[in-house]
Amino acid sequence: MRVRVALFSDWLNLDERLRDVPEVELVDELADADAVVCNRLTADDTRGARRLRLVQALSAGADSIERDALPPGCALCNAYSHEDAIGEWAVLTMLTLTRHLLAYDRALRDGEWLRPPLERELRGRTLGAVGYGHIARRTVELVRPFGMEAAAVTRTPVGRTADGLRWLGGLNELDRLLSEADVVLLALPLTGETERLIGRRELDLLGAEGYLLNPARGGLVDERALYEALKERRIAGAALDTWWRYPERRGERTAPSAFPFGELDNVVMTPHSSGHTEGTERGRRELVVAQLLRLARGEPLENVVTVAR
Repeated sequence: MRVRVALFSDWLNLDERLRDVPEVELVDELADADAVVCNRLTADDTRGARRLRLVQALSAGADSIERDALPPGCALCNAYSHEDAIGEWAVLTMLTLTRHLLAYDRALRDGEWLRPPLERELRGRTLGAVGYGHIARRTVELVRPFGMEAAAVTRTPVGRTADGLRWLGGLNELDRLLSEADVVLLALPLTGETERLIGRRELDLLGAEGYLLNPARGGLVDERALYEALKERRIAGAALDTWWRYPERRGERTAPSAFPFGELDNVVMTPHSSGHTEGTERGRRELVVAQLLRLARGEPLENVVTVAR
């Protein structure tokens, strides 16, 4: 069986549909497509889609694909292969923050030799994962050699094993996790349930010695609350890879937030690049090819998020 595929995704920037595709051309391309590979899709885009059976996202988060864009019987599937890359980003930024690497670097470039209080190693600290999927599990594996312990909460704890965690619970135990953890990793999708999951109260539970890492989605965190908590040192620091504002098109200069996070010295900022590695790109290419072959053969699809009724 032949499958007609519409590709509206930039392999080099996996979180951006090509913006220079005219809407009319997109609608025309999807009219006879069996599958589309993209990270953003609206109901207007698929208004003429007559055969669409697969919408394949190129990230774990598929929140920019409108569910109304799926014709009846069409499956929405997501992709992984980014857990090694994002796990490494988490360890990198964790060490950068806790050992004050950026502050030392900036000061010494100006000839200033900082002498801060004695620092704490990662050994003996606790990583708290909010969400316990591919990214969180890999990050837990990577921090174990540093002597860290880990705990996690997830939306679906029933039937899950703790895999060496100190404990694993549901989102109803988020307060406990924030109170116990030294470093909190956000690793869950953005949904109506999880939007602004972390606000002022939750950040205060994390406390003045706690760090927040967010490679998931900016909308999981209340923007103002995080900025104020960092500025007022109510938490020790944060590493942010996902934001509240993004460029409309490639090359455009855009502040990632309405608040000046860049003026704070306890923030590590990266441009949604934590998963941008050769291994991630290779894994997702292989996944897409295998998924299209499954579709062509009539085999069950993998990583199904939902099927439209």
